[in-house]
Amino acid sequence: MMLGWLLFFFFKQKTAYEIYQCDWSSDVCSSDLVSSYIPEFKGDDKDAVTIRNLLTHTAGMKPFTDLWNKAADKSAALRYIYSMPLMYSPNDTMVYSDLGLITLSSILESVGGASLDRLVKEFFYGPLGIRSTMFNPPDSIRGRIAPTEIGGNMFWRGLIWGTVHDENAFFLGGVAGHAGLFSTAGDLAVLAQMLLSGGAYRGRQFFSPATIKSWTTRQHMPQSSDRALGWDTPSDKGSSAGDYFSPGSFGHLVLPERLCGSTQAAGLPSFC
Repeated sequence: MMLGWLLFFFFKQKTAYEIYQCDWSSDVCSSDLVSSYIPEFKGDDKDAVTIRNLLTHTAGMKPFTDLWNKAADKSAALRYIYSMPLMYSPNDTMVYSDLGLITLSSILESVGGASLDRLVKEFFYGPLGIRSTMFNPPDSIRGRIAPTEIGGNMFWRGLIWGTVHDENAFFLGGVAGHAGLFSTAGDLAVLAQMLLSGGAYRGRQFFSPATIKSWTTRQHMPQSSDRALGWDTPSDKGSSAGDYFSPGSFGHLVLPERLCGSTQAAGLPSFC
């Protein structure tokens, strides 16, 4: 979902007259209330939940639910998520939430005026020059994609090959904020290089160095959390990143338990 966070920057810039110009080295954008974009997201403590809470997984939202058994379509699934009570008060605890990322992608689609897959292609993949990163890859390139498993929690799917493995993302049409993105090592290396270069790539400045720094710095929400804005950082003890990532590294844990990240201190991309 880090690409979604990058997109949020683009949308804020592109819709400056409708919203406002953001200083991404400050708290302005990330402190926006979720309810200011999704009026249905209200009640209990939800009125206090911010974009920063979604990005740091401190909104108090439930980690997961089987949306395909709870709703008839995407619109109903989103309404179901917005109506769910929080598990705990915002900022109190860090619990990774797929539902929070789905909510963030809904905000992106609302602000951007198009579906997430169209937005990332127009505002991000295209300008970066990456061509093998996409949602819902066509059958013509399925031979380049590894199958994942047979059925999963949707046994009737059979061999899952060339479609998103995650059941909720599959139910949402293959395009979601928490899962569904296909890519290659080459495309990820481009993204890593842009981040390592302070937001610049091939002569174009996509983001300022201060913006990249603000995104990849621990937020201490709560104080014991290692989370940055959308990113994760190595834990001080027993990190899933292992023993050789520097304290300045940032990345994200992905299945099957690998850390995809970049080693800032060494200046070398290390994406999986």
